[in-house]
Amino acid sequence: MFQIDSADVVLVKSEPSDILHFLDLAKLTNRKMVQNLWWGAGYNIVAIPLAAGVLS
Repeated sequence: MFQIDSADVVLVKSEPSDILHFLDLAKLTNRKMVQNLWWGAGYNIVAIPLAAGVLS
């Protein structure tokens, strides 16, 4: 039971195709994280000068 608590991924079924699905999900998650970082950086580049009154 301890192994399940410390595992990053638990396969419920014994199907190797689940590993490929997990890897696809990991790639999509990483891509979304990078996208969110770029959106956040872009927002801050615009919003901080506006808040400081530089662009007014």
